[in-house]
Amino acid sequence: MSDSDSGHSERKIAALLLIAVVAGAIGIYSYGQEHPESMDSFSSVFKSITLPTGFAIFGSEKSEELVIDAELIFDMPPTAEAEIKSPAESILISFANPNNTFIIENTPWQYPSKTEIILKNYTGKIGISAPTSIKGIAKGVTVNSATIPYSDKSISVSASSFAFDYIAFNNVLGLNLELKNISGTIKAKNSKNSAVYTVSNSILSLSSFSGDITYYGTKLILQGSGKIDTELLGVKK
Repeated sequence: MSDSDSGHSERKIAALLLIAVVAGAIGIYSYGQEHPESMDSFSSVFKSITLPTGFAIFGSEKSEELVIDAELIFDMPPTAEAEIKSPAESILISFANPNNTFIIENTPWQYPSKTEIILKNYTGKIGISAPTSIKGIAKGVTVNSATIPYSDKSISVSASSFAFDYIAFNNVLGLNLELKNISGTIKAKNSKNSAVYTVSNSILSLSSFSGDITYYGTKLILQGSGKIDTELLGVKK
């Protein structure tokens, strides 16, 4: 078959497809005029179909570096653990529980009143669960007005189980975290696109996150940048 014949065939096929699409649209319109109740049902079904909006907004990669601003609620008590490998600028732990015991440099301490502990340049683990645990080292520790100043020697801090009002992670770097049973909103954007997603009882895989995290026990606020699996983002507003 010559090139001209091939081109003619392709144009013919395209014309037939166009005719079929137009005819189908006319048929659906005519049917809708005669059977409006059926069209309402059809429209309802069509609206319930959700597409993988993450790919549509952010491309074909499952994850890429995104600016993230999220407010999430845990539908069930979380059981995740955050391992901070690169020193976080500071971690603030606020609580008013006299039963909390913190071990600082092998010495146990209990604080009977409202207390704020600030860990400077902290590396280690924090169990995001109920109750919460912590084990790691810091370059400086402040408990209310008492300060253990910076030194070349790292200060060990641990607590096997404690209750708190909130924990604020300031400027964490390269954090990997998987969150389960979460609901809420996630604002995500790159250099070209932005979107607001809603999630309900979902799993969120977060990697290479840098920024700030505030954790209230049932609510988690993320502000920074990192990689998230766009397949898991849910339904875009």
